Amino acid sequence: MEVRLRSNPGTARVHFVIDSYSQMAFATLDQFRADDDVQRRFALSYLQFYRKLNLRVRKINLSLRVIDPEIADSDWALLKGSVALSALSLDEAEQEAEKYAQELGYEFNFRYPRSAYLRVLCQNGVEISFMSRKASKDNVFLDRFRKEARGDFFKKKAANSSDWSTENLRMEFENWLFERNHVLPSSGYRNYGQTPWRVIQGFSKNN
Repeated sequence: MEVRLRSNPGTARVHFVIDSYSQMAFATLDQFRADDDVQRRFALSYLQFYRKLNLRVRKINLSLRVIDPEIADSDWALLKGSVALSALSLDEAEQEAEKYAQELGYEFNFRYPRSAYLRVLCQNGVEISFMSRKASKDNVFLDRFRKEARGDFFKKKAANSSDWSTENLRMEFENWLFERNHVLPSSGYRNYGQTPWRVIQGFSKNN
């Protein structure tokens, strides 16, 4: 998700993952393209979160924009009709992706800029599939989080603060995200007024 900053010219980039069971959200914010270390730490953050609860992340659907912004606008919705990345080695998946991109006339570099993120997921046995840009926009969980972040965080900050430095923006966003996950009730399916954290706690205790 990209948000144009008015007070401080530039763009805030928010990369996020939503647990479709509890609506627990994990996100990282920066004003620059995330480097390999940031990508790696972000992927490990939510994998380790569930591991501590004796749960395992088995599958994730990624927007194609995570891989290549140009391809995200095409009809190239899924790798070879829903072939999951983890069904292949990472090298095989890269070759498969490059082959289909070339058939569509795209110059496709799988290793840039998100390879570190994908590599962590593959190394942890997470099944990976891709969503087209339209499917990503139509996903109710992703759409709800985008609206929450824009309305409850960025718009309120624009109205009440003039400090748009990266450090301050990131700190305030992390505080908002914690409150969103652990304090504020959610009306989503399975939540029924419970916070995402309470829902995932209940799931962990029963499994």
